[in-house]
This record gives sequence, structure tokens and C-alpha cells, in this order.
Amino acid sequence: MARYDHLQLLRLPERLPRRKNGGGGPPPQRNPRGHSDRLGQELDQAVAAQRQRRRPDAVDPSLILRVQMSGPLLEEEWNRVGLTVLSSDEDRTLVLFSSSDELTEFQRKLDAYGQGVQPGRQNPAFSSFIANVETIAEVTPRDRIGMRAREAGLVDVDDFRVGEAYTVDIELWDLGARALRERKIDCGGR
Repeated sequence: MARYDHLQLLRLPERLPRRKNGGGGPPPQRNPRGHSDRLGQELDQAVAAQRQRRRPDAVDPSLILRVQMSGPLLEEEWNRVGLTVLSSDEDRTLVLFSSSDELTEFQRKLDAYGQGVQPGRQNPAFSSFIANVETIAEVTPRDRIGMRAREAGLVDVDDFRVGEAYTVDIELWDLGARALRERKIDCGGR
């Protein structure tokens, strides 16, 4: 901790309720081609926005996405496509991390779903996964405002004032391997 003396951390005595995963039922009925195309475009936009923000002198292949779900959160399915669930909210919003911009396996499942119902099948491929994805976007500074700040009326980045002291919620995200975490620290969190 000596490395970051300027950051004073307080542990609040109360424990916040744990977020629960759940929800079942069939996926929403969708037009597979249209839904797949829209999600693919949203994914491309989120990846492009994060690539633009990267410093040119730093090699950093990490990507963080915000995904809104309509059904179960399917953490294991996200892991299978190379994305790690960092957090989830009551409104079924997930924050996902990938160590690569490629997202090849997720793109493959989007494309397979977009082909529609194939002969001998009742539903498009991966419909229980892809049909439950509502939107994909990048994580914005506004998404990083904690619950206590929102409760205090600080709902937008512009609500915070320079020079004023704030007590903040910190949610630590495990980015996997130690070498990756250390690289993130060395690159200033990018």
C-alpha cells in the first residue's frame, strides 16, 4: 500500500447485499438475422471506441464491455466465449472483460445464431444465449459511478467537483493472471 499513499481507503462497517443471478424461461422471440446483425454492430462500436482511447505507446489488448441481458446471466457461457463476468447488477447488466479484442468465439456464435433456424432444428443455434442479449456497449465513466455516489445525487461525471472530498465505493475486478494485473497497473489502468 505504500506505493499509493495518496489513496486513503476506508472499510464501511455494513455489508451490501450480494447480487443474485437468476431468472429462467425461454429466450425472447427475435428475428435472428436482425438481432445478430445489431449485436455485431454494437460489439464492433464498443471495441472501436476502446481501441481509440488506448495510448499508442502501450500494447494493451484488454476490453471491457457492458451487456444488458433479458434472461439468465449465463456466466459459464460468457466464459466459454472468452469473456469474464466482472460484475452484474439487479437490472441484468453485466460488465465483461476480455484479454483480446478479437472475440472470435463470440462472433462465431453471433453469426451462427444469425443464420436462423436450420433444417432439423427448432431454434437458431445458440438461441438460449444470444437471444437473451439485449445490448452491447462500452463501459462509460457514468457506468463507473458507485451506488453510494448515486444515492447522494451524483449521477453523472459532471456532478463531481474538483477539490471536494468524496467517499467512494470501490469494486475490485479480478482480471485473471497476475502478469495481466501488473501490466494494467503499469499502463495506468488502461
